[in-house]
Amino acid sequence: MPGLSLLFSKTGIEAQSAAGFESTLKEMHFFQGYRSEILYKGKNIIIGFSGYEGYPITRYEFDDLIIFFEGKIYNRSENEKSQILKSIAKTALQGDAARIPAALREKLVDLDGEFWFAAIDTTNQKFLIANDSLGKLPLYYHESSNGLTISREISFVRRLDDVHDFDRYGTAQFLMLHYPLGGRTIFSGIKKMPHASFMQAEDTRTFSEPIRYHQWDIKTVHDKSSIEESAERLLFQAKDAVNGRNSLNISEKSIIALSGGLDSRAVLGILKAAGVGMLAASSINYSRSNLFDVNIAEKVAAVQDVEFIRIQLENPKFGDLEKIAEIKPGLNNISMANALGLYTNLLDRFPYGADFYTGDGGASMKTPYRSQGGIKSKDQLLQQIFNTPAVFDDDEMKRLLGLGISDLVDDFEGEVSSYPPESWREKYLYYTVFDYLTNFGYEGEDRSRYFFWTQTPFEAIPFYINALRIPDRFKSGLKLMNRFLKLCDPALLNVVYADYGAKPESSRIRTKLLVRRFMKRHPALLRRMRRVVFPRTYRPKPIEDHLLDYALGSLRHAGFLSNIIDSDYLDKLLRRPISRSRFESLLSLILACRKMHG
Repeated sequence: MPGLSLLFSKTGIEAQSAAGFESTLKEMHFFQGYRSEILYKGKNIIIGFSGYEGYPITRYEFDDLIIFFEGKIYNRSENEKSQILKSIAKTALQGDAARIPAALREKLVDLDGEFWFAAIDTTNQKFLIANDSLGKLPLYYHESSNGLTISREISFVRRLDDVHDFDRYGTAQFLMLHYPLGGRTIFSGIKKMPHASFMQAEDTRTFSEPIRYHQWDIKTVHDKSSIEESAERLLFQAKDAVNGRNSLNISEKSIIALSGGLDSRAVLGILKAAGVGMLAASSINYSRSNLFDVNIAEKVAAVQDVEFIRIQLENPKFGDLEKIAEIKPGLNNISMANALGLYTNLLDRFPYGADFYTGDGGASMKTPYRSQGGIKSKDQLLQQIFNTPAVFDDDEMKRLLGLGISDLVDDFEGEVSSYPPESWREKYLYYTVFDYLTNFGYEGEDRSRYFFWTQTPFEAIPFYINALRIPDRFKSGLKLMNRFLKLCDPALLNVVYADYGAKPESSRIRTKLLVRRFMKRHPALLRRMRRVVFPRTYRPKPIEDHLLDYALGSLRHAGFLSNIIDSDYLDKLLRRPISRSRFESLLSLILACRKMHG
């Protein structure tokens, strides 16, 4: 991942550790055009960068304070941003440390952007690390007996600190859900920093665990506004967010990843209404199974008079699968390897770091989070989390990893109990929009940042929090989303919604949404009926022989797996008829292991 990396050493940064740090930065040159450099080296702290030219890194110096800032803030001027960071650094490093949470809460919560920063007192080597209030740039850290390593790239942390052990629970969660929960990763001791958090070192011998400086209140519901007023307010906030983002774009045009769904369609409508120049792009996978979706996307672009390109992707080469497993191992699934073809094709027309818009976060306008699932107790909440995806069943997980669903539930119980809302229904909402979004959604956005600056107006702070507080009755049946699209341009409602094969306002879609909501509450029935009710979303593809042979061959040299997984049972699973989703989860883990152990 492009970005900053930091090492804090209690015993001091010696020549050997500095050389190892610099060498590991160079190992992060995952793609052509990447570079790295040491940005600061003090007695106990060293900071470096790896990535492409134009990636947003800013350095600020105020007397004996240095601040390294990664990311962008859209609703403040550059001068305002520097003054905010200066005020925070002085409070944290040269003032009353007890005031840090209040200072961060006061200065950072309302900032619209994706960022984190490291502030250093160069005299006494104290530091402060803090991220934005939604944690939109995933950050990983590892504590050792000698200090602390922090980086935007988990592979940097693992390699620099020579981490070879796996986290059994994090690995089980990755196989079950496609992502680890809470602060876990698949690597023992490497954790993910929570959103709205900070870490500090008050001297050269000690540093803190992450501390939250803010907890979002999402239980308040705006009941007094009409659905029209809600849609109008959201559109105003979305256009404002886009204008701020467009002012920082390094390219003349933006890219929008356009599908046949409604979320990216709404983003295209916002960009068009705001007068942003753009190119809409869709990719056709090698099996052409998504051709219908791409055709719909092209029609959406046409009704908005936006230039559209379709990119035909080849069958991912094995090297692409290795690459997607190598970058953020245990956080990427090899099914995402197709995306590399899209990005590299777009680099022929756009520079590294150009604005890349997605429809991520659009679910906040169309998903009735509070009422879905019928969550009324802690047990229901936990079962909903672990049973809905059901990539592997309970018996398979026990035989693979020695952990069943009940073990994962027990492990995560304390986490969900600690969520701020009081009711279990609101806790499920909190899990969905924070834990799931942080561990799955933001990781997905980060894949694009290896090439472009990924963003979405739907995750701008004012828009996102406002959308979450709108009553579910407005969101059900796509009512709010349809009002929003109509305000952007009524023509957007005249194109079929690819997921359901009908126009967004049709009764056919409303009926299917009711069926889907019922199925959501009965996951076992959902799995059995998926082929019938949602045939387009369930198209199993055969496993290529060379991939199966590689997976089986790896197990013959699987000493690196034997300390966590039953390799004999894994071999049996792979030799049986296996769904593509299950196989991709297993191969993603195998490839991550092979890259880790050579």
